[in-house]
Amino acid sequence: MLRAAGSPAYASLPEVLKEFTRGLGTVMGGLLWAVFGLIIAFIVIWVFAAILPAFMKAKPWKYIKWRDEALETLRLRYAKGEITEQQYLEMKRTLEEET
Repeated sequence: MLRAAGSPAYASLPEVLKEFTRGLGTVMGGLLWAVFGLIIAFIVIWVFAAILPAFMKAKPWKYIKWRDEALETLRLRYAKGEITEQQYLEMKRTLEEET
């Protein structure tokens, strides 16, 4: 197409629409990936928020459960009168020192 120097170049409507849809597709594709990324980030944060407190409250060592059971047994023996207060305090101190 011949045109005078300095005059604007006009493209045909199909070419303009083609470039517009290409640009729109790029923008929409980017937005789609951004939304997808936000959804994944939200899910990950939600999972950590739901699970992490449970892990923080959990007692990580198996022997702690055994120690708690031993203390409970010791309390029951003292409550039943099977051991004296002095024996109870000594045994309790021994169990608590193991932690």
